Amino acid sequence: MLRIKAGFKAKWWIGILIVSLLLGLSYTISAQERGLGDIPLDEWTYQRYLKILAIKALPESYDARDDGIVTPPKDQGACGSCWSFASVGAFESHLLKEFAVEPKDLSEQQQVSCNLSMGGCCGGNMTALRWWETCGAIEEACFPYGESSTSCPTKRTVPCEDSSECQQLLYRVTNYHTINTALSTQVKTSLYNDGPSYFRFDVYSDFSNFWHSGSPGEVYVNGPDTTERGGHAILIIGWDDDKEAYLFKNSWGTGGPNGDGTFWMAYSGHAHNLNFQMANFDLSLWSEAYRLLFKNLSELELFRRYRDELLVKSDQGKQYTDSLYKYSEEALSVLLNNPHLMRKAQSLIEANKDAVSEVLDGNAGVIHNTDEIISFLAAYARKSPPALKVLAHMVRKEMLKKQKQDELFLGFRLE
Repeated sequence: MLRIKAGFKAKWWIGILIVSLLLGLSYTISAQERGLGDIPLDEWTYQRYLKILAIKALPESYDARDDGIVTPPKDQGACGSCWSFASVGAFESHLLKEFAVEPKDLSEQQQVSCNLSMGGCCGGNMTALRWWETCGAIEEACFPYGESSTSCPTKRTVPCEDSSECQQLLYRVTNYHTINTALSTQVKTSLYNDGPSYFRFDVYSDFSNFWHSGSPGEVYVNGPDTTERGGHAILIIGWDDDKEAYLFKNSWGTGGPNGDGTFWMAYSGHAHNLNFQMANFDLSLWSEAYRLLFKNLSELELFRRYRDELLVKSDQGKQYTDSLYKYSEEALSVLLNNPHLMRKAQSLIEANKDAVSEVLDGNAGVIHNTDEIISFLAAYARKSPPALKVLAHMVRKEMLKKQKQDELFLGFRLE
């Protein structure tokens, strides 16, 4: 029995599935077309996550490729997995914008095979982004796309278990929200401030001709006497107020009117309501480690207060903090890849939270297990890359010195 997930338009889904079963079609316009597959959120779900953005001055045109934060276009094939390609494209762009990492080619197959709240090659929606709130993306080289010739009603042919040996990235999606697409200023502000992200629209019969025969720079405007073919998810990457159009990266290869896998579509003026929807988000490198290290949010906030109010106010504390953040991904990897170190870090945090509270109250917090911390730093250094090894030994050496001289170390008395 088909079970419709919250946020899906049930009648639309069932209608498309029936057509697929009877006519042997997937979310495709013809055998020569690439897949569709985005299922719009219902109004209640969309409004639930709606975020109203503060509008500031924006340029008249913008292309995120000029900032180096858009990865090359890919090809979903016949599978209705555009929702996965839009999600992955957004994740890749956010990594570039928020963390300035080397460009990564991430796995669309992970979403298709492992995110069972979506329909695989039979469609999905923008809430797929939220799946990465609790797990990490993986790289294409480890779990390559294998659904190019798969069409609905087959949802997926590659099992999730094939990704079991792949290492997940540490970044997690946070602050997922939808955008008021009725206002182009909201759409542009989201793109400009938060980065390229998931955008969807209803495809009509004239879009196929535009995609294959349109001229470079031409703007798609849906015309009358056209029929709806299905929903499609894409990545919004720019705009041009002179054209009155948005710029998108598609997932149908490197063709299209611009000859590079992108196309322009008008802000408005379409003969039919194309049902624009957009979602955006932030990425956090620390959320998974926070979840494991701290029992609750109050503990996390306690240590954040210590960092912000005291630690970074001293030259030594700022030096340690800056070094740790510089190598933050490597620092978290050491803990996440060595469960015994993670467990020890958890116990040390729990044992010393009262001492942190004392320091925040203006007193000298007493650390009673200094030897355990020093031992932990030595074990951490043994598992760390060179830069972190140096940092761990530096902190360890300074703690031993302060303990021997009976002096405060970053506000704490070491016993």
